[in-house]
This record gives sequence, C-alpha cells and structure tokens, in this order.
Amino acid sequence: MELLHEEVLFLKLKEALEKARESGKEKEIKEDGYYLNSGITILPVESYEVKGWILTYYNPDDDKVIQIVVSDDIVVKEAEHPMNPTKKELDLKKIKTNVVKMLDKAKTEFLKFRKPLSQVIITVQETDKGATWKFNFITKTLEIVIIEISALTGEVISSKLVALTK
Repeated sequence: MELLHEEVLFLKLKEALEKARESGKEKEIKEDGYYLNSGITILPVESYEVKGWILTYYNPDDDKVIQIVVSDDIVVKEAEHPMNPTKKELDLKKIKTNVVKMLDKAKTEFLKFRKPLSQVIITVQETDKGATWKFNFITKTLEIVIIEISALTGEVISSKLVALTK
C-alpha cells in the first residue's frame, strides 16, 4: 500500500472546509442549526489520491444531516435522517496525530487480517471515544476491516472484521 505524502490528506480536508466556507454553503447550513460532525474521503487503491471530501453536518433539533460534497465542485445533499448519526461536533483542533502515520498504522493492522484490498474509506469524527480516525478497508471478498485510531494519541482503539454478506 503506497502512502500519501506527509500531511496531504489533512491539508485536503482543510481545503475542502475552506472551499465550503468560501462558497457560502457552510454558512447557510450553520445558520439553520447544523454543525460539522465528520469528514469522509474515499481512497481508490490504484492511486490513494484524495479527490474530495464529504463534509457531514448534523442538526440536533431535527436529528438530520446535510452533506456538502467537495471535489472540483460543491454539491449540497438534501437533509435526511441518518442511519447511524455522529451527533458530536468535530473540533479539528483535537486532531493531534498525523493522518499519514495513522494510515500507515491502520495498514499494518489491516495486513494482520490477510485480506485482498479493494478500497479504503477514511472518516474523522468525534465519538464516545474522543476524536477518532476510522479506516474502513473494503476487501475484494465482501468484508470490511474496520480500524479505529485515536486522533489525539495515535493508539489503535479497535480493529475488527465484518462480513458484508451476513
């Protein structure tokens, strides 16, 4: 698994947030009572290039989420009730770890499962465990290896294999 250049992934998240702010979309959403609660990116195995971020905003009054998809352009998805909402506000200042090193740590953990890799989905969010990087390694055998790493300390919180066919 080829790693990204130091801090490229985090830089892209910051750039996506800035692009959402500059467009005025984030301001509109925040004025309606929403706050940022996660950032998600999907890395294709062929390149591991960050091509965009899905910024998820949560409204506790309506129990709904709105996503701003930031890539070459900006798309705002309609508000909807989340299946599994992250209800805590994401504070990027609490992220004290280098995501490239965390991706490397997650990769090492993933290799213990000995599964053929198809794609990686990375999420950063506040959970009951604190600020967390969540690495979902989707395998070619329809399984997901989920690695959670503390964004504050860099410690592996959990790793597990989940079958998609069950």
